[in-house]
Amino acid sequence: MTYKQIYAETNCDLHTKISWDSNYLYEIYPGQYTNLINPASMVGEDGSTTIVFGVWTPHINKVITFYGGYTDDCGYHHTDSIRVKVN
Repeated sequence: MTYKQIYAETNCDLHTKISWDSNYLYEIYPGQYTNLINPASMVGEDGSTTIVFGVWTPHINKVITFYGGYTDDCGYHHTDSIRVKVN
């Protein structure tokens, strides 16, 4: 398994929650799956955050999409994504 980080910036205040997801799961044990990315992070005073994701050998040569989303102080929901090729 390899761990990496994704950096994100918002225009939000301290403690805004960012929700994360990916288009792949990993089967740890038969019938037991885990997401490749932590499900949430909080922004700091500067409106930025980092989140950790992990990939395993079966993900080599796959293109994985990670999604992030949050609701700003005005109630607008923002989403974005990043595609990562695992080599």
